[in-house]
Amino acid sequence: MKIPKTIDTRAELAVYLQQYALREHGFDPGPLDGIEGVRTRAALADACQQHLDAADLTKVPAYAERAQEYLGLSEVPGAESNRTILGWIRSFFSWAKDDGELAWCAIFINTMLATSGIRGTGSAAARSFLQWGEPVEKPRKGDIVVFWRGSRQGWQGHVGLYWGEAGSEHIYCMGGNQANRVSIAKYPRSRVLGYRREAGNDTQ
Repeated sequence: MKIPKTIDTRAELAVYLQQYALREHGFDPGPLDGIEGVRTRAALADACQQHLDAADLTKVPAYAERAQEYLGLSEVPGAESNRTILGWIRSFFSWAKDDGELAWCAIFINTMLATSGIRGTGSAAARSFLQWGEPVEKPRKGDIVVFWRGSRQGWQGHVGLYWGEAGSEHIYCMGGNQANRVSIAKYPRSRVLGYRREAGNDTQ
């Protein structure tokens, strides 16, 4: 891989690597220029949709179905903001002015629960979901999964939806604020703090 000389910031490099990966997997992101334009976003959406089509089609909870509708939704770099994401954030922090100034993974999950008529945690802290619903040992697609960040004993975390196995050491997680967007990504199984399911929801 030869990185173009025009790529001179971390943000551009991240987009360039994403474009490169998309092309390697058969999706056309347009020029490999480090600019997240319409074609790159369309290619990412196509890749996410193909992953969903190939994934386990087991019925998922209503909030997970709702979450799927936002796959590919991304923050807007710079001074602008994605209105949808900023609206979610402002429902928790009315003073927020930019979609990238606060972590919004827990806000995304709480919002998907609320729009499905399910009470969430009311907290923007990912680890708050360790107290939501009931703990499960064997997760099903759509169950909530909580990860640690920084350190297992610390306060930082990430929360999303369990989306399947990714080998012996990783799992797929569908969630918000994953590389600044709603996406499906791999996370180390060693970082999982717990899986949670809506209380009383034993069937899907």
